[in-house]
Amino acid sequence: MKIKLLAFFFIVALISRVLVFAQSGTALVTLTAPTDPVRAGDLVSIAVQINGAEGVYGGSLLLNYDPLALEVVPVDDGAIVPGDFFGDQPSFTLKNAADAAAGSIEYALTLRQPAEPVSGAGTMGTVQFMALRDGVVELSVADASLLVPQFEEVNGRKIARKIDEMTVQAQNLSLNIGGAGDAAAVEQPQIIVDSSQSETFESPPFLQSDNIPASVPVLLQPARTTSPAVIAGVTFFILGLVMFTLGVGTYVRLRRQFSWQGQV
Repeated sequence: MKIKLLAFFFIVALISRVLVFAQSGTALVTLTAPTDPVRAGDLVSIAVQINGAEGVYGGSLLLNYDPLALEVVPVDDGAIVPGDFFGDQPSFTLKNAADAAAGSIEYALTLRQPAEPVSGAGTMGTVQFMALRDGVVELSVADASLLVPQFEEVNGRKIARKIDEMTVQAQNLSLNIGGAGDAAAVEQPQIIVDSSQSETFESPPFLQSDNIPASVPVLLQPARTTSPAVIAGVTFFILGLVMFTLGVGTYVRLRRQFSWQGQV
Protein backbone atom coordinates (compact mmCIF):
# COMPACT_ATOMS: atom_id res chain seq x y z
CA MET A 1 0.00 0.00 0.00
CA LYS A 2 2.81 2.43 0.87
CA ILE A 3 4.48 1.71 -2.49
CA LYS A 4 1.25 2.44 -4.38
CA LEU A 5 0.76 5.73 -2.50
CA LEU A 6 4.33 6.79 -3.25
CA ALA A 7 3.82 5.96 -6.94
CA PHE A 8 0.57 7.97 -7.01
CA PHE A 9 2.16 11.08 -5.51
CA PHE A 10 5.15 10.72 -7.86
CA ILE A 11 2.82 10.63 -10.88
CA VAL A 12 0.95 13.72 -9.67
CA ALA A 13 4.24 15.59 -9.19
CA LEU A 14 5.41 14.56 -12.66
CA ILE A 15 2.26 15.76 -14.39
CA SER A 16 2.36 19.03 -12.44
CA ARG A 17 5.93 19.60 -13.67
CA VAL A 18 5.20 18.78 -17.31
CA LEU A 19 2.04 20.91 -17.66
CA VAL A 20 2.16 24.35 -16.06
CA PHE A 21 -0.54 26.86 -16.93
CA ALA A 22 0.18 30.53 -16.33
CA GLN A 23 -0.92 33.95 -17.35
CA SER A 24 1.40 36.94 -17.33
CA GLY A 25 -0.26 40.36 -17.62
CA THR A 26 -2.07 41.91 -20.59
CA ALA A 27 -0.44 43.72 -23.51
CA LEU A 28 -2.01 45.83 -26.25
CA VAL A 29 -0.93 45.47 -29.89
CA THR A 30 -2.00 48.40 -32.08
CA LEU A 31 -1.72 49.08 -35.81
CA THR A 32 -1.08 52.76 -36.56
CA ALA A 33 -0.68 54.79 -39.75
CA PRO A 34 0.54 58.33 -40.54
CA THR A 35 -2.05 61.10 -40.35
CA ASP A 36 -1.21 62.35 -43.86
CA PRO A 37 -3.80 61.52 -46.56
CA VAL A 38 -3.10 58.37 -48.56
CA ARG A 39 -4.03 58.00 -52.23
CA ALA A 40 -3.67 55.21 -54.77
CA GLY A 41 -0.01 54.93 -55.80
CA ASP A 42 1.31 56.27 -52.49
CA LEU A 43 3.58 54.41 -50.08
CA VAL A 44 2.28 54.15 -46.52
CA SER A 45 4.03 52.74 -43.45
CA ILE A 46 1.95 50.82 -40.91
CA ALA A 47 3.54 50.45 -37.48
CA VAL A 48 2.88 47.64 -35.00
CA GLN A 49 2.92 49.22 -31.54
CA ILE A 50 3.16 47.30 -28.26
CA ASN A 51 2.02 48.70 -24.91
CA GLY A 52 2.00 47.16 -21.44
CA ALA A 53 4.67 44.53 -22.07
CA GLU A 54 6.25 42.82 -19.06
CA GLY A 55 9.44 40.80 -19.33
CA VAL A 56 9.03 39.95 -23.03
CA TYR A 57 11.85 37.98 -24.68
CA GLY A 58 10.31 37.31 -28.10
CA GLY A 59 7.09 37.30 -30.04
CA SER A 60 5.24 36.61 -33.25
CA LEU A 61 2.60 38.32 -35.37
CA LEU A 62 0.13 37.35 -38.07
CA LEU A 63 -1.30 40.35 -39.92
CA ASN A 64 -4.05 40.24 -42.54
CA TYR A 65 -4.68 42.83 -45.27
CA ASP A 66 -6.54 43.18 -48.58
CA PRO A 67 -4.08 42.20 -51.36
CA LEU A 68 -6.30 43.89 -53.95
CA ALA A 69 -5.94 47.24 -52.18
CA LEU A 70 -2.44 47.02 -50.70
CA GLU A 71 0.88 45.58 -51.83
CA VAL A 72 3.73 44.89 -49.43
CA VAL A 73 6.98 46.63 -50.40
CA PRO A 74 9.80 44.46 -48.95
CA VAL A 75 12.77 46.10 -47.23
CA ASP A 76 16.00 44.06 -47.08
CA ASP A 77 14.02 41.00 -48.25
CA GLY A 78 11.72 41.25 -45.25
CA ALA A 79 8.07 42.26 -44.98
CA ILE A 80 8.53 43.94 -41.59
CA VAL A 81 11.31 46.33 -40.58
CA PRO A 82 12.16 45.72 -36.88
CA GLY A 83 11.32 48.61 -34.58
CA ASP A 84 12.76 49.93 -31.33
CA PHE A 85 10.86 47.66 -28.93
CA PHE A 86 13.73 45.17 -28.51
CA GLY A 87 16.37 47.82 -29.14
CA ASP A 88 19.85 46.78 -30.24
CA GLN A 89 19.95 43.64 -28.11
CA PRO A 90 21.11 40.35 -29.67
CA SER A 91 18.19 38.78 -31.50
CA PHE A 92 17.30 36.22 -34.13
CA THR A 93 14.52 36.59 -36.73
CA LEU A 94 12.67 33.33 -37.33
CA LYS A 95 10.02 34.49 -39.82
CA ASN A 96 9.58 37.67 -41.83
CA ALA A 97 7.56 37.14 -44.98
CA ALA A 98 4.39 38.21 -46.77
CA ASP A 99 1.97 36.05 -48.74
CA ALA A 100 0.58 38.30 -51.47
CA ALA A 101 -2.04 35.77 -52.56
CA ALA A 102 -3.44 35.25 -49.06
CA GLY A 103 -2.92 38.85 -47.94
CA SER A 104 -1.01 37.89 -44.80
CA ILE A 105 2.28 38.76 -43.08
CA GLU A 106 4.09 36.51 -40.62
CA TYR A 107 6.78 37.82 -38.30
CA ALA A 108 8.59 36.11 -35.42
CA LEU A 109 11.64 37.19 -33.45
CA THR A 110 13.42 36.11 -30.28
CA LEU A 111 16.13 37.69 -28.19
CA ARG A 112 19.16 35.64 -27.26
CA GLN A 113 21.58 35.86 -24.38
CA PRO A 114 22.98 38.04 -23.01
CA ALA A 115 19.89 40.09 -23.94
CA GLU A 116 17.53 41.10 -21.12
CA PRO A 117 13.71 40.85 -21.21
CA VAL A 118 11.88 44.00 -22.33
CA SER A 119 9.03 45.80 -20.57
CA GLY A 120 6.99 48.86 -21.44
CA ALA A 121 6.03 50.17 -24.88
CA GLY A 122 7.58 50.50 -28.31
CA THR A 123 7.35 49.64 -31.99
CA MET A 124 7.73 45.95 -32.75
CA GLY A 125 8.01 46.60 -36.49
CA THR A 126 6.84 48.58 -39.51
CA VAL A 127 5.31 47.38 -42.78
CA GLN A 128 5.56 49.46 -45.95
CA PHE A 129 2.60 49.16 -48.33
CA MET A 130 1.79 50.61 -51.73
CA ALA A 131 -1.84 51.69 -52.03
CA LEU A 132 -3.35 50.12 -55.15
CA ARG A 133 -6.84 51.66 -55.18
CA ASP A 134 -9.04 54.09 -53.30
CA GLY A 135 -11.40 52.93 -50.60
CA VAL A 136 -11.48 51.88 -46.96
CA VAL A 137 -9.08 49.02 -46.29
CA GLU A 138 -9.07 46.87 -43.17
CA LEU A 139 -5.80 45.67 -41.62
CA SER A 140 -6.09 43.24 -38.75
CA VAL A 141 -3.99 41.42 -36.18
CA ALA A 142 -5.10 37.83 -36.74
CA ASP A 143 -2.77 36.45 -34.08
CA ALA A 144 -0.14 37.78 -31.71
CA SER A 145 2.11 36.13 -29.17
CA LEU A 146 4.51 37.67 -26.64
CA LEU A 147 6.78 35.20 -24.84
CA VAL A 148 7.77 35.71 -21.20
CA PRO A 149 10.44 33.25 -19.97
CA GLN A 150 11.03 32.60 -16.30
CA PHE A 151 14.80 32.49 -15.83
CA GLU A 152 16.69 30.62 -13.15
CA GLU A 153 20.41 30.98 -12.52
CA VAL A 154 22.25 27.67 -12.63
CA ASN A 155 26.02 27.57 -12.24
CA GLY A 156 26.29 31.24 -13.10
CA ARG A 157 24.13 31.00 -16.23
CA LYS A 158 20.51 31.94 -16.78
CA ILE A 159 18.31 29.02 -17.78
CA ALA A 160 14.68 29.43 -18.86
CA ARG A 161 12.81 26.82 -16.85
CA LYS A 162 9.38 27.97 -18.01
CA ILE A 163 7.99 30.06 -20.87
CA ASP A 164 4.68 31.90 -20.50
CA GLU A 165 2.66 33.95 -22.97
CA MET A 166 1.19 37.33 -22.14
CA THR A 167 -2.49 37.91 -22.72
CA VAL A 168 -2.72 40.06 -25.86
CA GLN A 169 -5.49 42.43 -26.96
CA ALA A 170 -5.48 44.00 -30.43
CA GLN A 171 -6.50 47.23 -32.11
CA ASN A 172 -6.93 46.80 -35.84
CA LEU A 173 -6.86 49.55 -38.45
CA SER A 174 -9.22 51.01 -41.06
CA LEU A 175 -7.17 52.82 -43.69
CA ASN A 176 -9.08 55.34 -45.80
CA ILE A 177 -7.28 55.50 -49.16
CA GLY A 178 -8.22 58.46 -51.33
CA GLY A 179 -10.67 59.83 -48.76
CA ALA A 180 -10.60 62.97 -46.68
CA GLY A 181 -10.57 61.12 -43.37
CA ASP A 182 -7.52 59.78 -41.60
CA ALA A 183 -6.80 56.15 -40.79
CA ALA A 184 -8.58 55.03 -37.66
CA ALA A 185 -7.63 52.38 -35.15
CA VAL A 186 -10.49 50.00 -34.44
CA GLU A 187 -10.35 48.28 -31.07
CA GLN A 188 -11.28 44.62 -31.08
CA PRO A 189 -13.15 43.62 -27.92
CA GLN A 190 -12.00 40.00 -28.11
CA ILE A 191 -8.73 38.97 -26.50
CA ILE A 192 -6.42 37.10 -28.84
CA VAL A 193 -4.81 35.04 -26.08
CA ASP A 194 -7.01 34.76 -23.01
CA SER A 195 -5.03 32.05 -21.23
CA SER A 196 -1.59 30.71 -21.91
CA GLN A 197 0.13 27.40 -21.58
CA SER A 198 3.66 27.27 -20.30
CA GLU A 199 6.03 24.46 -20.91
CA THR A 200 9.04 23.45 -18.85
CA PHE A 201 12.33 23.19 -20.73
CA GLU A 202 15.48 21.86 -19.12
CA SER A 203 17.82 23.69 -21.50
CA PRO A 204 16.26 25.68 -24.35
CA PRO A 205 19.20 26.53 -26.66
CA PHE A 206 17.86 29.83 -27.97
CA LEU A 207 17.80 31.27 -24.43
CA GLN A 208 21.19 29.94 -23.36
CA SER A 209 23.71 30.53 -26.11
CA ASP A 210 24.72 32.97 -28.79
CA ASN A 211 24.80 30.07 -31.23
CA ILE A 212 21.38 29.58 -32.81
CA PRO A 213 20.76 25.89 -33.60
CA ALA A 214 18.52 24.64 -36.37
CA SER A 215 15.84 23.64 -33.87
CA VAL A 216 15.18 27.21 -32.68
CA PRO A 217 11.93 27.75 -34.66
CA VAL A 218 10.37 24.82 -32.83
CA LEU A 219 11.40 26.12 -29.41
CA LEU A 220 10.38 29.72 -29.94
CA GLN A 221 6.65 29.15 -30.04
CA PRO A 222 5.47 26.53 -27.58
CA ALA A 223 2.21 24.99 -28.76
CA ARG A 224 -0.89 26.24 -27.00
CA THR A 225 -2.07 22.62 -26.83
CA THR A 226 0.03 19.87 -25.34
CA SER A 227 2.11 18.01 -27.93
CA PRO A 228 0.87 14.47 -28.70
CA ALA A 229 4.44 13.25 -28.27
CA VAL A 230 4.56 14.68 -24.74
CA ILE A 231 1.20 13.10 -23.88
CA ALA A 232 2.29 9.73 -25.28
CA GLY A 233 5.61 9.89 -23.45
CA VAL A 234 3.99 10.73 -20.12
CA THR A 235 1.35 8.04 -20.65
CA PHE A 236 3.89 5.31 -21.38
CA PHE A 237 6.01 6.44 -18.43
CA ILE A 238 3.02 6.27 -16.09
CA LEU A 239 2.01 2.83 -17.40
CA GLY A 240 5.57 1.61 -16.96
CA LEU A 241 5.66 2.98 -13.43
CA VAL A 242 2.35 1.31 -12.58
CA MET A 243 3.55 -2.05 -13.99
CA PHE A 244 6.77 -1.71 -12.02
CA THR A 245 4.81 -0.99 -8.84
CA LEU A 246 2.55 -4.00 -9.39
CA GLY A 247 5.57 -6.18 -10.07
CA VAL A 248 7.25 -5.09 -6.84
CA GLY A 249 4.07 -5.75 -4.91
CA THR A 250 3.73 -9.25 -6.41
CA TYR A 251 7.36 -10.01 -5.63
CA VAL A 252 6.94 -8.94 -2.00
CA ARG A 253 3.83 -11.08 -1.57
CA LEU A 254 5.45 -14.16 -3.13
CA ARG A 255 8.55 -13.74 -1.00
CA ARG A 256 6.47 -13.51 2.15
CA GLN A 257 4.49 -16.60 1.10
CA PHE A 258 7.61 -18.68 0.42
CA SER A 259 9.17 -17.49 3.67
CA TRP A 260 6.03 -18.54 5.58
CA GLN A 261 5.98 -21.96 3.88
CA GLY A 262 9.65 -22.46 4.69
CA GLN A 263 9.01 -21.77 8.33
CA VAL A 264 6.16 -24.28 8.35
